[in-house]
Amino acid sequence: MMVFGTGFKAQGGLVSAGAILAALLSAEMAAAAPVTGLPGDLAAGVSGTFMSEPGVQLFQVQCGSFDGEGSCEESPQTKSNVSIPVTEKTTQDIVDIISTATDTCSDEWINETYRIDCIRQTLLLAAARLPTRGDYAPVREALVDAAEKLDRIVAQNSAAASGRVTPPIGGRPLAPTLPPLRAVSPEAQEKAVAEALAVLEEAETILLRSAENSTRRLEHYQQVAQAIDSTKVLLRSS
Repeated sequence: MMVFGTGFKAQGGLVSAGAILAALLSAEMAAAAPVTGLPGDLAAGVSGTFMSEPGVQLFQVQCGSFDGEGSCEESPQTKSNVSIPVTEKTTQDIVDIISTATDTCSDEWINETYRIDCIRQTLLLAAARLPTRGDYAPVREALVDAAEKLDRIVAQNSAAASGRVTPPIGGRPLAPTLPPLRAVSPEAQEKAVAEALAVLEEAETILLRSAENSTRRLEHYQQVAQAIDSTKVLLRSS
């Protein structure tokens, strides 16, 4: 097994730059290192740790789809066994990931009918960076809960047929892409957007209430709530 300086281990000794970038979700590294897709018959699982917290498993992704485009998606088997307190770095990481929706889900890459699912996928990416225990557990739960509710909205209002859309994360042409998005039918767009806005509003409220008894967590939760709030601008423009 090969161990990279980034702190990520490649299963089977094979990993692409796209896999590492998707795992780290670092805008600086994405700009500096071009991403190349994996061969169509290769899928490499990547797990990682916070470099400052080597015992924390962040998430697992599968990179290299059948078309070799190097798209990445987290594994539903993600687990975390270490409880960590709130830190400025971790909170900023989560805020930065959620904020990528502004570019990932913009008109430049997708039309409005895909926007709800795009925001859902972005929230899942952020949730995958958080442990299930400790100060960030309520944040992770709020993000996952919102993503599940957005998933139901998309499923209940899905278009009968829609093209395959995989926007690059952060809107960077060479960055790894989100998994294929699902579109809402044009007829149901207005209703679906209203429901999605309510879900995001609820997630913000849950976060802020979760930190009411902790001044230590409150500032961090507020930052995440503000990042969630910023995604509503995308929906209101739909």
